[in-house]
Amino acid sequence: MPRPTPVQSTCPPVHQPSVAQAFTLADALGVDAIIVPPAQHRRSFNHSTTDSSVYYNASASTLLDMPAIRDAWAPLGIRVLEEGVHAEDQEWRGCVAAHLHNPPAPPYVPPGLQTGLGNLIARVRSLIGDAWRSHGTQACVVVHAGELLFALRTQTSANLTAAAAGRLAFAPGIEALALEVADGIGGPYNGAHLRVEKDMGLNPMDVMPNYVAAMQLQAFNASMPVYVASGLLTYNDTQGLQSLSKYMLSSGVASRVVVKEQLLPPADLEGLHSEQRALLDLLVLARAQRFVGHRVSTFSHYTTQYQLLRNGDSSRAALLNHPGTDFWHEFMVRS
Repeated sequence: MPRPTPVQSTCPPVHQPSVAQAFTLADALGVDAIIVPPAQHRRSFNHSTTDSSVYYNASASTLLDMPAIRDAWAPLGIRVLEEGVHAEDQEWRGCVAAHLHNPPAPPYVPPGLQTGLGNLIARVRSLIGDAWRSHGTQACVVVHAGELLFALRTQTSANLTAAAAGRLAFAPGIEALALEVADGIGGPYNGAHLRVEKDMGLNPMDVMPNYVAAMQLQAFNASMPVYVASGLLTYNDTQGLQSLSKYMLSSGVASRVVVKEQLLPPADLEGLHSEQRALLDLLVLARAQRFVGHRVSTFSHYTTQYQLLRNGDSSRAALLNHPGTDFWHEFMVRS
């Protein structure tokens, strides 16, 4: 009797926690295969342009090291398949489709959709049973897992999510660029995700005292540089980034402030799509001695989790709690 094959068809691989959670569900179910969707990207993170709302598909291998991931899951008897950008000739085309759920776009996900692994497993098994009753128990079933980032409470999955995340591997080209940036900084450094772009509805300079306070608590000081990831440059707000950098320097939390654009030739960045650039920032930040991010950002949350996966020390990262962002935080992943 064939086992069901879950698939993430709507979740972009750049949401690595969502990919890890789908792999968690697949591992718990004991499936035949996992289908990784294309990488969805956009021309810009600038929310004031239409480019930020139009998504394009690229191969998942632009973000993930698919051969390494396949090798990691092979001992468990689970194949890792890659959905093509154009999905005309996939081997699962004749399978029966079952959809786990289709929640609204984050962060507007009702808290009721956040549930434990056991509940998700029961739901998937129910869907598979429905499919087999309708099509026979020999039917191949593809379960479209949807966006699991805001659905699965990972603290209910024992060590399965950590194990799944540990089997993820990133595109070698992006890893190489991240290492080049880290080496270019020239020694140990701290990291920060300045989530202060216009779509946050915040005055960046109003937020910076909170950022600096969090950095001071994390022992940032004037003896070490700070690598910064921020979407300000997407808005062509070079002056804004310079103002924030000057504030950090004058506050004594950095010897200098560094961004990837200072350390890589423009040609190395021009060929990267938006999610590759974000992944590059994440991989550089994960190598930082200490990290400060923003609690309403999935990027910041995953940076803390990936850094924890690398060094095992949760005390080396902190997420900023800024007044006025409680509404956003109600919809953030709690893990």
